Amino acid sequence: MYRMKQSLAFFIMLGFFTPLFFAGCSEKNTPIQPRQDIQIHLHPLPAKVHQKNELFITSTKPEDHSLKNTEVTITLSMSGMNHGQTTVPVEKKDGGFLAKVTPTMAGKWTADIHIVKDGETSRIQYTFEAIP
Repeated sequence: MYRMKQSLAFFIMLGFFTPLFFAGCSEKNTPIQPRQDIQIHLHPLPAKVHQKNELFITSTKPEDHSLKNTEVTITLSMSGMNHGQTTVPVEKKDGGFLAKVTPTMAGKWTADIHIVKDGETSRIQYTFEAIP
């Protein structure tokens, strides 16, 4: 009888925690779509440590105006390190978006770019190298 109660308790707990496991921990339940119509240019390349490097985001279809009414946010983190993330200010410029990223040490960095347009969020991870 005791073993049956243990089994019943196990299955109740399993039924409770399984949906939580698959639900995830996202800020929103909006799916993030990849973007094929975006170009990213970094100048200079490779990026320089402790200097402002320009990260410019444009559309591959400039006549399409696909970046109109769009919000872009960028967070910068160093791959393989646990330094956290830095939010980078982004401004609209010349039909695209410009961010000035300043890597604090040499190595591989990731710019996590979120593009929000018409309620849909797209995400691009742009990886670059920073040198002294």
